[in-house]
Amino acid sequence: MRKDCWPSDQDWSAFNSSVSGKLLQTTPVAASCYPGPAENSTQCGVVNKFWTDAAWQGEQPIGYDYPFNQSCLPVDISAGDVPGSCTLGDMPVLAVNVTTEDDIVKTIRFAKSKNLRLVIKSTGHDILKRSTGYGSLSIWLHNFRNGVDYHESYSSVNTCAKTNWTGSAFTIKGAYAWSDVYPLADEKGVMLVGGNNKGPCSTGGWTQGGGHSGLGRYFGTGSDQVLSARVVLASGEVVDASPCSHPDLFTALRGGGPGTYGVVTAMTFKAFPTQNVTVTYIEASSPTNNTAAFLDVMALFYSSFPYLSDAGFAGYGSWSVGSPAPLVANHTMAYTQSLTLLNSTEAHAIAKFAPVLAKVLPYNATTDISLSITHRSFPDWASFFNTKPDTVAPVGAVGVSASRLLHANALTADATLLRDSLAVMAGSPDQQTYHNINLHGGAIFTHAQLDPYSSLLLPAWRKAYVHDIVARRWNGDRAHDEEVARDIREVKVQAMKRLAPDSGSYMNEADYGNVDWKEDFYGASWDRLSQIKKSS
Repeated sequence: MRKDCWPSDQDWSAFNSSVSGKLLQTTPVAASCYPGPAENSTQCGVVNKFWTDAAWQGEQPIGYDYPFNQSCLPVDISAGDVPGSCTLGDMPVLAVNVTTEDDIVKTIRFAKSKNLRLVIKSTGHDILKRSTGYGSLSIWLHNFRNGVDYHESYSSVNTCAKTNWTGSAFTIKGAYAWSDVYPLADEKGVMLVGGNNKGPCSTGGWTQGGGHSGLGRYFGTGSDQVLSARVVLASGEVVDASPCSHPDLFTALRGGGPGTYGVVTAMTFKAFPTQNVTVTYIEASSPTNNTAAFLDVMALFYSSFPYLSDAGFAGYGSWSVGSPAPLVANHTMAYTQSLTLLNSTEAHAIAKFAPVLAKVLPYNATTDISLSITHRSFPDWASFFNTKPDTVAPVGAVGVSASRLLHANALTADATLLRDSLAVMAGSPDQQTYHNINLHGGAIFTHAQLDPYSSLLLPAWRKAYVHDIVARRWNGDRAHDEEVARDIREVKVQAMKRLAPDSGSYMNEADYGNVDWKEDFYGASWDRLSQIKKSS
């Protein structure tokens, strides 16, 4: 940073006074573990204890749970660890611990007047690293929390005649994580279309980037649920966005990109009466590590996903031919998925799943494949969701990932292409490539036809049955890590693109090095979103 371009000490002091002393000089979270003025063995012990805790990372001004910060990793000198380097890396140099809307307004105006790079951080869960920025000033939203209001009938508070929602709703006033909000919905006997991962901010990047959910197949994406938003614009002006006020901004906030059009200080979301849930649990593995047989089975499941979604199933799963950790029992060549049916019965789930079971069951008669299909009923959504093991942020999972949205044609048109693509996407067992998949469809397909203010989400969402994330881990060796990144970008993702060339990628779970980001993250919505950005 050039000193002649940087605000003077007097400038910073005056600004700090204007925000009631909330300006923070940032230091790396693990700085206490390194020789220097911040060294503190007691604090270093705390860092080592909680380093992999997503909630704890979110409580730090520059704590990031994903992607993992590698510029200052914790060390345990008492255990013989040798300290390496500890720098800020690409993290903000200063942060404002905002607690009021006025703090945000003043921070934006100061940054604009001094031509400072400005970033926004709520929880620090951002694969594209949009909440970081070298030499930047950060609006840290973690402590900006002004309550959550429940509206049994939205019509009692709705002032926009163009909004016809009369069901329940929640107004979330601040940077509350989904883990903060879900218990409130459970108390009221309603469901919110929120993240499968409970860590991300409900009003932040998850929603503004689209937001996939275990309930998405039934009600639409997370962004489809937004009824109104309150926003601080780049000018410092505070506006309310809805179909009746700033409708273009309202549309852009519903899936057009996080932290792009302003700082969201409140959002109102639809809520739905809870329903009973029937879950079909799939576990498939290869005890003999027969890659060919395992991928044959995976191809059958992939080709069945459109049928399963159309039959009402939805849910998350993962698979690998060599997972870093066992997925099923002690097997690392395995696939597991939980498929839900709302307002259903086990008998109905068994009947609907039967055609898929008939396809894969013959493989269970061999020694190469072990298959288990079980069913369980829950009285409501919360009872099911609270049993799920995969709702905590993957802190410490250092690596590179990318994603692709797969439509029906990609999954069913060419069985040979699908099977060949899966072989490339899987990689070899020693690569430890793993896939996280989300089966959706349903209401996500139809919502934009019913709601014109949902029209600027990446169009590929409106026809994709599967959101497929592919990932590999780094080991800290530069040459190895660069090879891993090339493999994901130039091999695995290219196979996915050949399978679905006219699709795209979910911007919140994509490769930050994607050179085709405009097409893959925005598609045909880019031009209109760009116009809205310039006007806001």
